[in-house]
Amino acid sequence: MIFTSILLIASLAGSVDQSRAAVTFAPDRSTETNLSSGRGTLKADCKTFDKAVVAMQTGFVSEGVTCMQAAARRGEPLALRALGLMRLRGEVLGKDEQEAVALFHQAARIGDAESMYLLGEAFKRGIGVAPDQQLARFWLDRAAAEGYAAPQNRGR
Repeated sequence: MIFTSILLIASLAGSVDQSRAAVTFAPDRSTETNLSSGRGTLKADCKTFDKAVVAMQTGFVSEGVTCMQAAARRGEPLALRALGLMRLRGEVLGKDEQEAVALFHQAARIGDAESMYLLGEAFKRGIGVAPDQQLARFWLDRAAAEGYAAPQNRGR
């Protein structure tokens, strides 16, 4: 299950620029987080979604989630969407469909087209919210207007 989430997060990041996202020492000690696993300890500057992904891919899953939560608090849409998907699926974090929808809504309001689509699907199917076809159509139309192709429409 954790491996699935790491793959999910990596796919959200696309091709993470490893040189830019490398886990490094933070110049501002107030933003440092000590990362530790069975393979050792390192300090990570938890300022970006990319660094959270790298931490998770290198086995620092809980610390990567902590970094991702920090990125989400700063309004990074990919972090918000990733946390929403983890909550929706119950992977790494506990399952909480209402929290997932709230995270998708935050990312959608920032302009994340895939979160707009996910939010539309949640309203359409009543996942974490009461079904509302009008809100579903609103968010699905916004996602399409932003250029997001629903999975069933890709490649057409």
